[in-house]
Amino acid sequence: MAYSGGRLLILGDAGGGKTFLARRLVLDLLAARGDGPVPLWLDASRLSFSKTALDGSDEPGVRSAVEQWIADAVIQTVGDGGPARTQCLPAEAIKLLRSGGLILVVDGIDEMDPTGAPYPTRAAALLRSLNRGLTDVDGTRIILTGRTAVLRGLAEGGVDHDPVLLQDTYTIVVQQLTSEQISTYIRQRYSAQRWQPVIDRITGRPEGPLAAYLSSPWRLYLACAAYERDGSDPSPLLLVTGAADEEVEAGLLDRYLRSTVRHHPRSRGAFHKPEAVRRWLHTLAAHIEQTPTEGQRWIDRAWLAPSDIALHTIWPIAGVVRVRLWHMMVHLLAVASFAIALLVAAERGEDAALKVRWSLLVAAVLVVWAVWLAWRYWPPRSYATSARPLLAWLPDDRRDDARSNSLRKRRGLGRFFAGLEVALAIGGGVGVVCYLLAGLWPAVVAGVLVGAAMGVGMERYVGLDRSLTGTFHVRGYWENDLILALTLGTAGFAFFPLALGESSYAGLAFGAILGFSGAFALSLVAWLRYVVAMTIMRVGGLLPWRLAAFLYWAYEAGLLRVSGVGYQFRHQRMQAWLARGDH
Repeated sequence: MAYSGGRLLILGDAGGGKTFLARRLVLDLLAARGDGPVPLWLDASRLSFSKTALDGSDEPGVRSAVEQWIADAVIQTVGDGGPARTQCLPAEAIKLLRSGGLILVVDGIDEMDPTGAPYPTRAAALLRSLNRGLTDVDGTRIILTGRTAVLRGLAEGGVDHDPVLLQDTYTIVVQQLTSEQISTYIRQRYSAQRWQPVIDRITGRPEGPLAAYLSSPWRLYLACAAYERDGSDPSPLLLVTGAADEEVEAGLLDRYLRSTVRHHPRSRGAFHKPEAVRRWLHTLAAHIEQTPTEGQRWIDRAWLAPSDIALHTIWPIAGVVRVRLWHMMVHLLAVASFAIALLVAAERGEDAALKVRWSLLVAAVLVVWAVWLAWRYWPPRSYATSARPLLAWLPDDRRDDARSNSLRKRRGLGRFFAGLEVALAIGGGVGVVCYLLAGLWPAVVAGVLVGAAMGVGMERYVGLDRSLTGTFHVRGYWENDLILALTLGTAGFAFFPLALGESSYAGLAFGAILGFSGAFALSLVAWLRYVVAMTIMRVGGLLPWRLAAFLYWAYEAGLLRVSGVGYQFRHQRMQAWLARGDH
């Protein structure tokens, strides 16, 4: 397929093959690129605008949001290969865009706005921005896909809305499959004997309900995959009554899901149970359908779309109040243990009354902080915003991305160091408490034993992923860790000798351990909330304990697709069917 430049609009119905056609075009462009512009795949559902941008009062804000969306996609695409990501920063990505070095391939503009919205305001804002131009050269090269009904509705306008269309475009309308194409596809791939009744019905009644139903590439693939994987008789397809037979489609989706589970083992060779997989996917789909669009995009506007399944956003499934209460109890248990140890240590030696007052003051501050952190709806992503001018010497994203890659992949040494981080932080905290209660050697023994058990257990059964903090810009990890470690470490170094009468060396050790353990714990408030929520959902059977492993299995099985830092259902029809739960 050839593309000579300019703007190309690919229209079609749901499941008609628009995305497949656009991806094929991207591959052809890459193969023939030479020194020309680079095609960049963009998921339109990942673009978010402010309210002022949507009401038309902030055109610079719209352009800035679109440029940031494109820059994030450039960085993420370049970074998929690992160290190559170090070659691009947001400013460099925007410079590449403005110089005309990109062909923007925009998919899913019809999925930007919630289903049933009276007017697709976000899609309209994106089209207006594309029409105004994003480059400093003549014209932005754009390939845009979308459903025919949505794009035509925008072109026609509506009450209080002017018509909006992508200007100066060539348009391709993806047609439905003909009865001859359907029968040829089935004959060339599957057993003619089993499928012959279906083929005869399609060829004998080319305008009939079965031919109309299978004219969608998505439904044709779904029907063939559902019946071919388990070798069953496809004759129930003869009962189709129309092109939108919901009952038949629900049956196909159920059969397809069951056959997919039976043909895709888990990493260790065992198989999931189809009923469990359907229940887990229903939980995730219902969560997506019920989550307000702005609420989910607010978490990190540059990275999350309303349809994304991201680990740090699923905790409300277990109950917003219930999870925060349990989260608070975990925080208060840790604070209570530390406060009791402080009071026991304060009563020893001289000036016990003064040391107890100091200990009570510290305990009160920790209780307030613990409750605040646990009760926030979305845990804070960065503690270092006001201190950034003082942190200019830190490595930038180009040099410290290796840390992010190793933590997220968690393979080999990455898994070992992730577990070691858990062990040192938790073991250090337990050691401090035991030191205050019983002395040095009990503290060493307890810290080593508890730290080792928690490090192995958390890494093996839960998994530590720093991206659960909700920020995916690696510099944020360095900032949080440094600020918290210095703050807590300095406070510990000053408090230990002054309030408890210990030596300066003990204060230095105490400050170092408190700084490391505290920075680890406070940077991972979202991770702790995830563990609390997953425990509740595992007990209730809503989701599996190792959710990340299950999501990756579903991706490899073809049920989900990767979307930036999260996952999405591969097709909206499957998501809607799973969300209903009437199966």
